[in-house]
Amino acid sequence: MFGRLDPRYAPAECARLGKYLTDQGYVVSDGTTGPGSAVPSAAKLQTLIGSSQPIEWNVDFGGGTRVLGMLGPAQNGFGFVGSGTMQTDGISLWLSGQVSSGSALSSLRQEYTQLSCQKIANVESDGRLVRFGYNVDAVEDDSISLWLADSSAAEKLVAVLPKRRTKDFRPQAKADAEFGAKLVAQSPRVPITIALVAINTAVFIATLMAGAEWLVPVGKMQIAWGSNFGPYTTDAEWWRLLTSLFIHFGIAHLVLNMFALAMFGPLVERLYGGVNYLLIYLVAGAAGGLASLSWRPEINSAGASGAIFGILGALLAAQLRAGDTFPPDILRPIRNTVLLFLGFSLYAGFRYKGIDNAAHLGGLVAGFLIGLAAARPITGASSYSRRDVRRSVQLVPAAVAVLAVGFWFAQRVSASIAGDGQYLRTVLSTGAQYGPPIGVQL
Repeated sequence: MFGRLDPRYAPAECARLGKYLTDQGYVVSDGTTGPGSAVPSAAKLQTLIGSSQPIEWNVDFGGGTRVLGMLGPAQNGFGFVGSGTMQTDGISLWLSGQVSSGSALSSLRQEYTQLSCQKIANVESDGRLVRFGYNVDAVEDDSISLWLADSSAAEKLVAVLPKRRTKDFRPQAKADAEFGAKLVAQSPRVPITIALVAINTAVFIATLMAGAEWLVPVGKMQIAWGSNFGPYTTDAEWWRLLTSLFIHFGIAHLVLNMFALAMFGPLVERLYGGVNYLLIYLVAGAAGGLASLSWRPEINSAGASGAIFGILGALLAAQLRAGDTFPPDILRPIRNTVLLFLGFSLYAGFRYKGIDNAAHLGGLVAGFLIGLAAARPITGASSYSRRDVRRSVQLVPAAVAVLAVGFWFAQRVSASIAGDGQYLRTVLSTGAQYGPPIGVQL
């Protein structure tokens, strides 16, 4: 129930509240209808945090400070990634930094969040890592891990945060620190993701120079460069299942796909290793193309999103296989970001014309199945070891099985357009303006 003070008594109540806060060591500023605001005085701050001024730290929220790391899914419940700051006066705690929401249309934005120290609990540290839970009495609390400049700064932060521990508290800071260190040790760099982004961008620029439209495509130039055009693909040009992964219909199509690849690719590459990651990307992309042919064999589709959905499926598979070895407070925000992205993308595919959801779903299923077979423990060993290469060789039968099923379905359905490829080649060779229906893999 909500109540409201009687206007005849509100001024007196506000005056008493202001006097009480002043007696407790706060500096009260008058507002239009009462005390307005109250902040701790220098003496009160000295009592609360041992300093006459609010304390501020430079922190790292995880994900790294480089572009690909900053675009990655957040490792905390507030969405912060990369570097930022934290400040506290013992009553409130303020977080400031870049936030990534995980939506396909999102970008990094500056965010300033205020937390109540009363809702903070389960504070722990390991070296320069500090972890605490927020709103811990809820069903699913917003825990956060952050890295300070050194262990002494971490100790100073722990000293001023609340000491409350819940009855089901289990130390997790050490596990979080070890997991992050092992993950980066496996793949300090992510060359495959960088190369894929570069190749897709270079191919798009090349198609523009060859005459493709950069904003509203017709599709003819994309066919010439190897898009997945059903009548051609099924007419012995199955190589289009791979070349179409690097071709895009317009600048918006490219930017959305490359943003998603830069966001999720580095994490999946570190989880599976570069060789397995590339195998998942290509096989899932080809499986997505086969699913597209099986759904509508006559359309002209292209784009990296079938492969991107494949690496998302592999990410879900890795989390499923990891079990308790994937720290839950890191797992939860990443899982939520992935599900948000998948839900948004699939909704857009069903809501708007021209988006190839068949390729999305085909890539997602293929990536998940191969990911289940390829998932490996996070040990910190190099992802380019002989053992990792042997694991890739062992995945070949699984990849062949997935593609064989896709080929079988695609060939059955494409029987309805047998011979169309030769006819359309003749039409296009005459210079006729023919624009086949486009199935953009957004």
